[in-house]
Amino acid sequence: MSIADAEKSERRKEPRFKVNCRCWIEQDSLTLFGTVTNISQEGLFLRTLPIVGVGCHVEVRLSLDSDVIIASGQVKWQNKPVSSSSKAPSDPPGIGIKLTSLVEGQENLERFIRHVSIIPEPEPES
Repeated sequence: MSIADAEKSERRKEPRFKVNCRCWIEQDSLTLFGTVTNISQEGLFLRTLPIVGVGCHVEVRLSLDSDVIIASGQVKWQNKPVSSSSKAPSDPPGIGIKLTSLVEGQENLERFIRHVSIIPEPEPES
C-alpha cells in the first residue's frame, strides 16, 4: 500500500462497498461518464478519465440498481493513467469524490448500503 493509499484509507469515516453502476458527473460545461466501483455514505470512486481537477465541485447522477441518486460533491483525489512503458501496475484511472450533499435519493443510498453492508469491501493487503 502506498503512502497516498494509506492516507486515503485513514481519512475514511464510513466503510466502502463494491458496486458496479453507471454515473455521470458535471462540472461547468463538462460531462463525464464512468463506472462507480465503490461507494459509501460519504463518497465514491468513479472509474473514468481523471480530467476534472482535485478540489473541483461536481454534480453527480448515479444509477444504483433501478434507483437514481443525485448529489453534489467535490473531487478529493485522482488516479491518472500510467504510460504503457511503465512496468509498475497502476490503480485504475479515475477520481475519488466526496459527497457534500444529496439532492435526491438519500433513502435509495441508505437502502443500498444496508443491503450490501453484510460483506464490506476488503482493504488491500500491503
